[in-house]
Amino acid sequence: MHMESNYRGKLFVLLLSVQGIVVGLLFFLWLTKAFSSNQFMDLIALIIPLFTAHLVPAFDYFGNKTEESEPDKDPPSIMKKLSFLIPILYMIYMVSILLRGGSSDDAFQTMKLFIGAGEMIFGLYIGLLVTKIFVHKS
Repeated sequence: MHMESNYRGKLFVLLLSVQGIVVGLLFFLWLTKAFSSNQFMDLIALIIPLFTAHLVPAFDYFGNKTEESEPDKDPPSIMKKLSFLIPILYMIYMVSILLRGGSSDDAFQTMKLFIGAGEMIFGLYIGLLVTKIFVHKS
């Protein structure tokens, strides 16, 4: 394995871990009756599409990598730092929103708006950074 893929491999593990923590916490909160089944399904429907969106470029990158491939250059230092910082900030944001919960129907609707906003911002990150990081340079 080339040294360059170490950075991308670590980022891939971070992205999976962050989403795993968010989905895991949501599942735990549902099991402990913090959310009804309908609320759980509403929240999963907001979170899962983005989870799969960042997997596609990473799986494509590693799936098309061969031993004979020329190593891809690492992105600039600032992009590398942002690529690790943003998922951690996303996780903190999402965990704090989920733990706050929605005790009433209005509070739950507001929580869904905040989760949607977090997913939208993280989606921008995926579109601007992740898809550029997990691409082979010809």
